[in-house]
Amino acid sequence: MPYLPLVILGLLHGVVDCYATMIPPLWNPLETTHSLGGRMGFVIAAVQLPASFGQALFGLLADRITSRWLTIVGATLAALGIGLAGLAPDRTTALILLAISATGVGLFHPEAVTLASRVVGQCHPKAIGIFLGCGFLGQAIGPVWISYVVDPDRGHSLADTWRTMPIGLSVIAVGAVAMALIPRGVMTRHSENTQALADQSPQRRRTLWLLVLMSVTKSMGIMMMLYFLPQLQLDQVATGWWMGIYIAAQSVGILLGGWTASIRQQRAILMLSLVVGLAPAAALVFTTGVAVVEPVLLAIYGLCVAWSIPATIQLGQAIAPGRERLVSGLMIGFSWGSAMVITAPLADWVGAQWSSASPAYAITTGFTLVSLFCAMALPRQSVLTKMIPAPPA
Repeated sequence: MPYLPLVILGLLHGVVDCYATMIPPLWNPLETTHSLGGRMGFVIAAVQLPASFGQALFGLLADRITSRWLTIVGATLAALGIGLAGLAPDRTTALILLAISATGVGLFHPEAVTLASRVVGQCHPKAIGIFLGCGFLGQAIGPVWISYVVDPDRGHSLADTWRTMPIGLSVIAVGAVAMALIPRGVMTRHSENTQALADQSPQRRRTLWLLVLMSVTKSMGIMMMLYFLPQLQLDQVATGWWMGIYIAAQSVGILLGGWTASIRQQRAILMLSLVVGLAPAAALVFTTGVAVVEPVLLAIYGLCVAWSIPATIQLGQAIAPGRERLVSGLMIGFSWGSAMVITAPLADWVGAQWSSASPAYAITTGFTLVSLFCAMALPRQSVLTKMIPAPPA
């Protein structure tokens, strides 16, 4: 049954991404414990680099050395790094452990997203949507969970991050057992269309890089808001809930995007998603501080922009057969990494310069607009469809 491996991969993805989004909410606890005054944006960005840029490298390697057990190793590193970071005796060790957790996140994704697309159908958008949706659901849980774990108002501190390990490692262990029971043939690579791979025309390369640039700028818009959220709330649990709601909306958008994606409508989906997402982003500039409206607009923006993510990855993988893991690393890891390197320090600087969130929302709107221009620059749908090789018999 092909959906069984997809369920297992989705479960593991939820756990991995849950740990991935535990790092930004540790902004204030890390500052309190280790006194990183004025540099927290750079520190948060630096420790997460292996989770982002590492995916491109891991994807390049995984295209040559495939193993489904990379997913289990990556998930385990993600859980152990976060769990042990709070127990670290000094600042350097804590940051190294957080970077190890991020490395696990980076190791997991390229292999897992490719397996997810292949067990149901070659680069199938529904499979990608389900897989990514499970991950974003985990991302929504992560900030809330870790915020309760380290909340000082409940007598907790950074040292209590170990409390996240028992549940996380137990789920990973169940996933490992289930993975071992799945026949190897279910998850093996499909035969590659080598002729299509050799056909790296300038138009194909240009299209792929436009998709990457679109993913980068779209991620910048999403993450600018994410990294600015801790500065809107003094209460640790409130911070976790704001982040959780924002990411949960993205999870819904990805699930719907995967379910409604069509290989005949990628360009239209990409443009519509970004056009609709621009409206709440622009509205936030003028509704800053309105308690009821602000979180609703944040959720709408997250849902709309995330809607196109499955179609983006599906299209990128389809026009680069034989390099799906590298493309996954570029679309997910490189995109999020580039966004993180820029937006975490930028959000830190904006928060120090202005007491209002309006400048941050305006920057988000600008990034989203650039992403829309990239989508508009893509070739016509008829040209994109011709770039996609027929699936192997």
